[in-house]
Amino acid sequence: MFGHTKKIVRIVAVVLIVLMCIPMLQASSNRKQNVLGEKPCSANVGRPDLAFQKIGFYTIYGDHGLEVYAYANVVNNGNESAYGIDVLYSVNRLPFMRTVSTDTIHVSDGLPPGGSVFLCLTYSRYLPKIGVFRMTCEVNPERTINESTYDNNILARNFLDLFGFWFPSDQG
Repeated sequence: MFGHTKKIVRIVAVVLIVLMCIPMLQASSNRKQNVLGEKPCSANVGRPDLAFQKIGFYTIYGDHGLEVYAYANVVNNGNESAYGIDVLYSVNRLPFMRTVSTDTIHVSDGLPPGGSVFLCLTYSRYLPKIGVFRMTCEVNPERTINESTYDNNILARNFLDLFGFWFPSDQG
């Protein structure tokens, strides 16, 4: 009888600690950094401008139970098509930033001005089942596409994962 009580107390303690960490993580999750120190161009005439509309996770009930997929939606806000687009993503366990999944996805088709593409980055086999995580995505990480600005190429969001259900723990 006491064994079950201890287990329940431990689970409640872990959940409370995780929930207390979420506000601390929100402050740093959406800071935009210009890592290369480049000055953004004031007009995007004749250049693509790649950015993320949204990144996140969705859960469906599939043939083998719950299946979780990480996704990114990339958009071209510029005035020229972009070709040979790479998207680098990583999912890291907080607070120590241990990488649990990372890869580079190549978009073989071009992305016309105003166009967007939905990318499935990874699925549940590679994702843990509980914890607080940060997903970071960067489009055109090697700067192979000459864009009007690189300031909007990185997006990071924090998520709370409870047994395969991923909830955003920040705004965005």
